[in-house]
Amino acid sequence: MDEKIIKYAYRLKKVLDEHEEVIKLNEIEVLLNENAEVKALQSAVLDALEKLSEANEYSYLVAEQKAARKVLHLAKLKRDENPLIQKYLKQYQKVKKLYDQINQEIFDPFCESDGVTCRVK
Repeated sequence: MDEKIIKYAYRLKKVLDEHEEVIKLNEIEVLLNENAEVKALQSAVLDALEKLSEANEYSYLVAEQKAARKVLHLAKLKRDENPLIQKYLKQYQKVKKLYDQINQEIFDPFCESDGVTCRVK
């Protein structure tokens, strides 16, 4: 790969790592990983997902599948209502928007030059 491209890629990574929105997201992620309540909520989601997967292995377990889907839905809902999770998701959307803008600036000129749509607008 061209050394110049590699240099620009590292520079972009450094700028992104130092961007205020990315720093905030990383700080919230650390808090998430340290939060016992969030860990318990995520564990409940994973347990419910595993039970649904087990129920889905047998097509005749329709009632069990329905019950497992409901338990999974409620576990996800409870997790997603957690204030720290909500804060993370809100910050994640800001960073995603930033990355989408960068992606658009870098790749759209190549896509549009060949008449090919690279992403849904």
